[in-house]
Amino acid sequence: MNLRTVKNYYEILEVTPDAAQDEIAEAYRKALQAYNDESLAAYSLYSIGEKKAMIEKISEAYDTLKDEDKKREYDARLADADKKDGMDAPEFVLFDEASELDGMDNTVSFKKPLVVMGDTDPVAAEQYRVLYTRLSQLKQKDSLSAFAVTSAVKGEGKTVLSLNLAYIIAEEFKKRCILVECDFKKPSVASYFDRRGPEHGLVDILKGEADLDDAVTRLDGSDNLFFLRAGKNVKNSSELLGSARMEEVTDELEKGFEFLILDCPPILPLADMNIISRLADGLVMVVRAESTPRNMVRSAMDSIKEGRFIGVVLNAAHTSLKKYYY
Repeated sequence: MNLRTVKNYYEILEVTPDAAQDEIAEAYRKALQAYNDESLAAYSLYSIGEKKAMIEKISEAYDTLKDEDKKREYDARLADADKKDGMDAPEFVLFDEASELDGMDNTVSFKKPLVVMGDTDPVAAEQYRVLYTRLSQLKQKDSLSAFAVTSAVKGEGKTVLSLNLAYIIAEEFKKRCILVECDFKKPSVASYFDRRGPEHGLVDILKGEADLDDAVTRLDGSDNLFFLRAGKNVKNSSELLGSARMEEVTDELEKGFEFLILDCPPILPLADMNIISRLADGLVMVVRAESTPRNMVRSAMDSIKEGRFIGVVLNAAHTSLKKYYY
């Protein structure tokens, strides 16, 4: 097994190499819980076969890490793989060698904590971890990195999901992530920040009035979470999103970030999503429980290009789990 092309056992259980045995056991319990039949996130994003495979990997990881001899042997193999991988590791470049995004002074903070921040709602945060795991698997298997988040109609919670998912990816899993706002008719990402941020946005870039360095902003105190707001609302959104410049921007961002989360407009009222689905590697649809009519959900799913659809996230579902959101 190539330890550098798949998640290692520590990443699967989400523990550090120096974790105590009781921590490993608790992580194993939580990992199994995330894929059990009561998890709506797992139900909507994974097939029965995929859940079975993940449970087998989780059990395999625990079987190794709970045994001191097996763990010692595994650590040695992992260290050897890291050493070999580091001999010819390419230099990581963001946009160009002169880019100063990492040290930018232009930062923003959230007006109020997201649900995944701190201990606000551990159950909801766990469901975001499940979603990240699904995207991470697709990234490893099929080299996917740009994921669009949308809904059938407005008001389903897609922007909130996009923000929380991007935060989990960047801050908890330490992956370089950028949230790109692609809803030009009703941009709302900036409303979650404590200050305006850059003067320019994606619309200005697509019009040739600004460069990426002028529009991208970073979360204050973070090394991994960045944002590219729409900047302004426009009427010709389909024309801009379908332009060759938009493809160039997406390609450029994929060079500098491990994950692109595209906060997109709803599918049904607009033509924009047909364009965005060609830019994104995969698409996640948010559905509000007991709100969105079944026929609308079906129509939205049928309009998605075959092969692009990843799954559905059920929002505001009432379950036996305490304070369950996604």
